[in-house]
Amino acid sequence: MGILQKTFGGLGWSAYLTGLFLAMIPAGIFVALLNSSDSSQLDNPFMYVYIAISVLLYPYAAFVYASIVDFIMGDDAFVINVFVYFAWQIMIMMLLFIFAIFIAPIGLLYLWYDNTH
Repeated sequence: MGILQKTFGGLGWSAYLTGLFLAMIPAGIFVALLNSSDSSQLDNPFMYVYIAISVLLYPYAAFVYASIVDFIMGDDAFVINVFVYFAWQIMIMMLLFIFAIFIAPIGLLYLWYDNTH
């Protein structure tokens, strides 16, 4: 197995496709915000390239977040208001999307290490 198969292929298709589907939510919000503004950001193709890269890397960033939360929380569960939970999830989703380019390499390194050893 090559390094690309060990890293990018290490997540599994179902988890990757779920992550891609969920990444479309913040991507749609950011594209709508870009298109609704009157600023010169529409002329900057870097913003759209950054959004596309974030969509592709979001599943790996979500994998890192889920792994950390699973490690800390274990089998514990909290009973909270559903609106608070969804607000928290939307905030986490947006932060993971924005910083996916920085968080995803951690997940890719872990997948490579896990599939190598």
